[in-house]
Amino acid sequence: TSLTNNLLKQLLKAMPDLISLNLEGCNSISDSFFSNIFSYIIQSCYNLRKIDLSHTSISIIQYNECINIQQLNVNNCSELTVIDLPFADSLQ
Repeated sequence: TSLTNNLLKQLLKAMPDLISLNLEGCNSISDSFFSNIFSYIIQSCYNLRKIDLSHTSISIIQYNECINIQQLNVNNCSELTVIDLPFADSLQ
């Protein structure tokens, strides 16, 4: 079973107090998928502090709003070329 945008939104809606989201190795994580879901995360999961996108095929991470993310794992994302986030300098 692959992770879909709607399925992840349903999971996130059921867990508004989520602190950590591990999507490591999810092959369905693409740029458009992550862009859509990232917008949803910003609006719905105020306590989210950690996102793991390692071993995904994402190539661009962009978002203009400031959020509370403190850790963003993009290890082994061989296609990643752009990280454009207002909080990128403070990430671990």
